Amino acid sequence: MNNKKTPLDQFEDAFIDSILNMSASELDEELRDLGLDPEVAITQTKAAVARGIIKANKTNFARKRSQLTDVKARLASSSKLGDRSGAVARFEKMKTGDPELSNRMMMAARKGKGLSENDVEAILEDLDDLEKLEKGDDGK
Repeated sequence: MNNKKTPLDQFEDAFIDSILNMSASELDEELRDLGLDPEVAITQTKAAVARGIIKANKTNFARKRSQLTDVKARLASSSKLGDRSGAVARFEKMKTGDPELSNRMMMAARKGKGLSENDVEAILEDLDDLEKLEKGDDGK
């Protein structure tokens, strides 16, 4: 990438610097010399800046909304809607291989009141994620 400024860039920088380095009275005088009312020019400038900010915010919002839609689509197509048979089989195998597992999970999850449907769903999601990681598929 070339960071060398063109003559136009240099002129623009010098022009902006000259305006920023002016006192308020110098700027007012310059505007009057151009036939402009300083108060009107200030109001119009503030309005232009506000419009620019609004436009930038709308653009940023649209980009973020698009990103959110993409993330939602990826999440919807992930393990929740996918085939859970592997994760369910793995969970059942874990429970069968360790008879105390269900009791320990119930104690941890619900203080002895049993696993809810959400608890089982979360475990299945975790197992599905682990299975994907083992296969080298991180879902990206």
